[in-house]
Amino acid sequence: MVYRATRICSTYEALHDEFDVIRGLALDNGYPVAFVESLIRRQLNLIYTPRAITSTAPETDTVVLRVPYYGKPSQIYAKRVTAAAAKQYPLKQVRVVYDVTARIGQNFTNKDQIPTELKSGVVYEATCPQCKEQYIGKTCRHLKTRMNEHLAEQKKILSPPVKVPEPKLHSNVSSKKVIGNHNLHLMMTRSKSHMIKHEINQRKLLPKALTKAGHNRQQTETSNTTTETKIHMTRSQTKKTINTIADIIHGNAENQQFLGSFINTTTEDKQLVLFSLLNKMTNDKKKSFRLRISILYCLQCYLHKNDFGKSMIVETFLPQNETAANQCTFGHLLIIGYLSKDIVTSWCSSIALAHLIADDEKYKKAILKVILTFDQSQTDVKTLMEISLNLLQNTSSSFRSRVGVLIFLCTWLSNCSLAVQTFLSIDNSVQYLVSQICAESVTDNRELLIQSLCSFALGLCLIFNNNQVESYSTESLKRLIYNRMGADLFEEKLRVLSKFECYLEALQKPQLILSKSSDLILDYEFARLHQTLQSSISCIILRQDINSIIQTSIDSMPINLYIQQTSTTITQSDDFMQERFEQINIHEKDEKQLMQNCDLDKMKILPFAQQIQEIKDTKAL
Repeated sequence: MVYRATRICSTYEALHDEFDVIRGLALDNGYPVAFVESLIRRQLNLIYTPRAITSTAPETDTVVLRVPYYGKPSQIYAKRVTAAAAKQYPLKQVRVVYDVTARIGQNFTNKDQIPTELKSGVVYEATCPQCKEQYIGKTCRHLKTRMNEHLAEQKKILSPPVKVPEPKLHSNVSSKKVIGNHNLHLMMTRSKSHMIKHEINQRKLLPKALTKAGHNRQQTETSNTTTETKIHMTRSQTKKTINTIADIIHGNAENQQFLGSFINTTTEDKQLVLFSLLNKMTNDKKKSFRLRISILYCLQCYLHKNDFGKSMIVETFLPQNETAANQCTFGHLLIIGYLSKDIVTSWCSSIALAHLIADDEKYKKAILKVILTFDQSQTDVKTLMEISLNLLQNTSSSFRSRVGVLIFLCTWLSNCSLAVQTFLSIDNSVQYLVSQICAESVTDNRELLIQSLCSFALGLCLIFNNNQVESYSTESLKRLIYNRMGADLFEEKLRVLSKFECYLEALQKPQLILSKSSDLILDYEFARLHQTLQSSISCIILRQDINSIIQTSIDSMPINLYIQQTSTTITQSDDFMQERFEQINIHEKDEKQLMQNCDLDKMKILPFAQQIQEIKDTKAL
C-alpha cells in the first residue's frame, strides 16, 4: 500500500493524506505504529536518497580508419595519421585497416562438381532391343553401384557370350553395350551416359560394338541374297548414338584411334566415319540442329587429349602438292564451315577450330602458316588470322558468327606469343578491338558480350606479348588502354562476360547440350579459359594503374613539388581527422554537462525530501 501510494500520488498533499489513511487502517487492524512508520520511512528513502557520485576513469575510444592499399605509400600515410592522432588526442586510438580491391575470393566462385556416377537419387531408363522391354528406376544409392548390380544380374540370366570372328571391313558405329548374346541399350541423356564412361572405357566396348555390328551385317547379306535389309534410324536415335560414342572415346586414346581409322563402308568412296560426320555438320544444312551439335560434341571428345588426331587434322591445313590439294580433307571442311554464312555451320566450325588448337602451342604456331586464296590467279592471298579479322569487321556477319570467331581468336592468342605477334602486326587489328571497347554505352546484351570478348582478346595481347612489334609492346598497349578508355572502363568491360547467364551455364556443363540456335554463344572450354586468365589480366591492369598514379606523380614534376603536394594531401587528411575528433569531443562535453545538470537537480530535491520526512515524523508523534 505504501509503494502504491508513492506511485499514484502526484502531489505531496495527496501523498500525506494517503499515508494518513494507511496509518488509520493499520491501527484498526492492530499493527504497531512504529512498524507502520518504519515501512513508510523505508519506502521514502528508496525514492529520495541520492546516489553517490563516483568519478569514472577516462575511457580510450577506438577510431577505425580504412585506407586503400597501394603498397608502401599507404603504409607511410597510415603511420603519419596514427602518429598525429596520438599526439593531438591521446585518449583516441586510431586503428588502420588496409582495403584491398583485388581479393582472392573473386577467383573461387564455383565449387567442384560431384561426378554424376557418384550422385544418388538418379532416374535412369534401360531398354532391351530384342524384347523391347523398358525399365525405369530410381536409385537412392550411387548410380555406379546400381549399374554394376544390373550388369551382374544380366550375366547370371543371359547365356555366355559367343565368340564372333572379326570381319575384314567394319560397318557403322553402334551405340549399344554388348553383354553376352543380348544388347543392353541405356537410353539416357548425355550427362547420364557420361556417368558410366569410365566403365565403358575399361571394357573397350567401342571396338566390340563395331565388330558385332559388322558381323550381324555380313550374316544378313549372306542369308538374304535376294532381299536387301535396311535399318532406318530416327534422328533422335542417331543423335543419342553419336553422343554415346562421344562419351566412349572421351579421354580414351585407344577408342579415339579406333574411331579415327574406322571406315564407313555404306558409301561408295568408303570415307572415314569421322570425315563423314564432319561433312554432315558443315555441308548438310538440312540436318537437324541437335544432330549437328551432337556431331560437334563427338568431334570435341575425339580431339580431347588426342595428339595424334590433332596432328592428323592440322596437317590437312598446311600447303600440299597439287594432287592432295584437289582432294577434300578435314581442313577444307573446317575452313568452308568457318567461312559459311549459315549461323550454325559457322559457329560449330569456329568451336571445332578452337578445340583443335587448345592447350597446345605447336598447333597454334602451325596454323599460322595456313594461307588461303580466293581466285585462281592466287593474287588475293590471306592468312587464316587475317580472314578472321575480316569476318569480325564485316558488317554483314551475324552475332553468333562474330562470337565464334572471337572464341577461336582468343583460344589462338592464349599461351602463344608468336600468335600475338602475328595478330599485332596486322593492320587495324588493335584499332578494331579498341573501337569496339570504347563504343558508346549500349543496352543491347549482344553488343556488351562482343565488347567483353574484345577486351579479353586485348588483355591476352598484354600478358602474352613478346614485345617484337615495337608500336604495340606491352607498355605501349598499357598506355593505349589508359589514354583511350581508362583502366576502370577496361576492367568493367572485361568482367561483364562473367555476369551473363550463358557464361555461368557453360561453366557448369562440360557436355555440349544445346536445344536451339539461340543457345549458340559460349562453350565450356572457352568459359574455363576466360575464368583462368581474367584475374591475370586484371592484376596487370590494376598493378599498372597503381604504379602509374605514384610513378607519374614522381616523374612528371620536380621532387620538391611532389613532396609539397604529398605534404598538402597529408595535411588535408590530418585536418579532416582533427575535425572529426573535435566533433567527438564536443559531443562528449555535452554529455558530461547533461550528467552534471542531472546530479545538480537531484541535489536540489534532497532538502525538500528531508523537510517532508521531518513533517511526517512530527505528525506521527
